[in-house]
Amino acid sequence: MNSRIALLAALAFIFSAANAYADSVMGTVSGMDFSTIVLEDGMTFAVGKDVSTEGLEPGTRVIVVYRVRGGQKVATVIMPLSANKTEE
Repeated sequence: MNSRIALLAALAFIFSAANAYADSVMGTVSGMDFSTIVLEDGMTFAVGKDVSTEGLEPGTRVIVVYRVRGGQKVATVIMPLSANKTEE
């Protein structure tokens, strides 16, 4: 019985650590609306409900921190790299 509880505890730890994993990408915004942001390389992210997109517009260089949920990339943080847009 104790070994079964230990196994379940270990599995719970492994799955909780996997859910905490996030990835990031740097790119330039090519388009966006209230629920989606698209980078120039074609990567598309759903915008998480608590994520600020204030001041973002096409041409803004950003770092997007995201998680994959249900096969969809969901941005958890979007950080502009500068106030200036990229050179055209």
